[in-house]
Amino acid sequence: MPLGALAVGNAPGSTNGDGGWRKKLSPLKILLGAIGLAIGVVLVLLLREATLSTHETVEGQGTEVELFAETKGGETGQSLDEMVEAQLLNCRLEVSSDIDGAGIESLGEGRYRAVLMPVLDETNQRQFRGCLEDWLIDHVRIDVLELDELDGPDGSDALDEPDGAGEDPDQDDDAGEDD
Repeated sequence: MPLGALAVGNAPGSTNGDGGWRKKLSPLKILLGAIGLAIGVVLVLLLREATLSTHETVEGQGTEVELFAETKGGETGQSLDEMVEAQLLNCRLEVSSDIDGAGIESLGEGRYRAVLMPVLDETNQRQFRGCLEDWLIDHVRIDVLELDELDGPDGSDALDEPDGAGEDPDQDDDAGEDD
């Protein structure tokens, strides 16, 4: 029997005369395949939505970050201040803000404060926090204590304004007046 005889000839289960295999698809199998495909597409779209970095416009002047840093076994020629500054400068490249001109303020006992301008939206806040808390620099650990939006016109927190500074001068104040 020649080698090509089985490939061209009638093989068992063949339904056509040219030797090709033909499977009969039932409507149920087609329906199940379509449902499976639709579920797969929906799951991919949901996963895309959950992991997509979407940015939105946020009102505010800046974002204040307060963090705690410590080092164990770090380089002898590098101070904790230098390592914190390096981490902050590296992570600010991940978001659309820069560190305010005042720079990074050491609050003592491993605590630091910096203001990023313009304000970070929720996606950038998540990304910035994650970057700071990653181990980018050997032997330094940074924990973000606070990451808050600043509302004041100069980047200061509106809650820190002196009494009456944020009040509307045209507002009637009936307190203390006798009618």
